[in-house]
Order: sequence, then C-alpha cells, then structure tokens
Amino acid sequence: MRRELSLGIESEVGELRRLKPAKRSAEVLTFVAFWVVGLVLIHHSKESTALSYAVGALFCVVALNAFVLLLHEGMHNTLVGHPSGNDLLAVLLGSTVGISYTAYKIMHLRHHDFLGEASDPDDYNNYTNSRRIVWMLHGMRLAVGSLLYLIMIPHQAWKYATLQERSRLCAEYAFLLALYGSLWAHFSPAQLAFYHGIPILIVGWLVNMRGFTQHGLAVSEDPLLASRSIHAHPVVRFLLLNENYHLEHHLFPEIPSYHLHHLHNLLWPRLPRAVKNDSYSEFLLASLKAAPKLDETPIGVVRLHNENPTPGRGEL
Repeated sequence: MRRELSLGIESEVGELRRLKPAKRSAEVLTFVAFWVVGLVLIHHSKESTALSYAVGALFCVVALNAFVLLLHEGMHNTLVGHPSGNDLLAVLLGSTVGISYTAYKIMHLRHHDFLGEASDPDDYNNYTNSRRIVWMLHGMRLAVGSLLYLIMIPHQAWKYATLQERSRLCAEYAFLLALYGSLWAHFSPAQLAFYHGIPILIVGWLVNMRGFTQHGLAVSEDPLLASRSIHAHPVVRFLLLNENYHLEHHLFPEIPSYHLHHLHNLLWPRLPRAVKNDSYSEFLLASLKAAPKLDETPIGVVRLHNENPTPGRGEL
C-alpha cells in the first residue's frame, strides 16, 4: 500500500523523511517555555486570582500534552537524529508525565506492527465480541484510560521486552521512583496537585480523547480505514504537532510530525478511501449519538477516488 501510494512521488516522500533539527528544537523550546510560564502563573495565582491559576494551568496542559506527543516521536526515532540523544530526550519527556519511554515504546510499536490484527493491544474487538462491552471499554478509556495505562503498562511491556529492554525498563522506573520520591519529599500532596497533578489529569483526558478518535469506530481490517485523519484548524494542528493526521502517520510512521501536513497534501489526492472528520468535536458528537444504540458503524468513511491511487502530485 505504501509503495502504491508513493508511486511517482518517491523523491517528495523521501525528502519528508529528513529530520530538521532546527524545527524540532524550536518545538521543544516553545513548549518548555509554555510550561515555565504556566508554572510561574500558577505560583503567583496563590496571591492573585483563580483566573491566573486557570491560565497557568492551561499553559501547563498545552506543554505537557506536547511533551507526550514529542515522546511519541521518540518511539519512531524522529525526535533527534542521534539514537542515544533521541532516547535520552524521550526518557526525560516521559518523566514529566510519569511514564517509562521504553515501556510505552514496546506497546506502541506492537500497535503499529499489528494494526488490524488479533495482536493489536489497542483494538477492543480483540478482547470481546460483545458490542456492549466494547462500548463500555470506550467509555472507560475516555474516563480513566491514561491512568489505567500507567498502572498496566509495566506488566504488559515486560511480557514482550527483550533482555536489553528489561534492563532499560528497570533503569527508567528506578529514575521515575527517585524523581517523584524526591518531589514527594519536598512538596506536600496539595502542592503537587496544585502545580502538576491537576494539569496532568487534564492532559490524561486529552490523551484518552485522542486515542479514541484515532482508531475508534473505524475499520480495523483495512489499513486505509483503520486510522482517522482529522482535518483540524491550524491552531489545533500546531498544539497537537500534526498528530491529527493519524492515517498519514500510520502509513509513513518514519516521517517526523512537522512534515505530516505536507505528507497529507501529497497523499490525500491519491487516496481511494479514508476515514476523516473535520474536527475532534464532530467525531465526538457523532460517537455520542451512536453510543446509546451500541452502533459500531464507522464514522467518517469517505470514498475519494477510484480504488487505484492516482499519479497526481501534492504540494510541499
């Protein structure tokens, strides 16, 4: 499928695989700055107003959500060109939300390798044939999915890890225990919740929502219909590091996120079919209407062209 879709535009797609260190550095520095500004506003909110806290928390949520997305880039080795630098930065990013980079990577790459198959850990239809239970799992994912994932991922990742990966898992969880143990020793539970806990809870819900929109109510057995492309507003694309182009990411996961919009422009005129929505709210509202009926009809399936990709060229 990748070969057919890129036929005639191999050079353009190849160019998009090139890492741009300046782009990535600008992204990291921008969201680190957001986090610092957010923490400063939260700190001063104790002496000012609730509005200051709300704005500060919003800045922290934007930053921490971006750190999760950058962590995802690390799993595909598109964060930093040097492998050691890629892994080190990914470990640090994961620590901001309390997750092991290696554990997350093991499970996430299984999701990519087995998308649409019985071994895909993220497809709830692999666990039950009951539509009611599948919808209950969707609801549970939206409510507390990230929290459950944090608890379950060490055990799940350990089952599939190599000896080298198990050594990394032990080292990363030791680091996380030391880091959060130190924070717990120096700050009260109320302070930790005030500065970090509340923003992380909101980020967790955003992760839950994105996970549902990416593959929920799609067609898992078809690689072109298993992942959803959200044609979001440019501001949303910026805040999500182009993660809204999830179909494009699954087709070419080696392409860094800052090139996904260009990849979308190249591929979309050539796709015979896809699952797409024009906003996250559009999909979520449609899923809310489907939930009471336990309706698993795919949302947003579009037939774009004939079943053979056209040789048209997109714009960079």
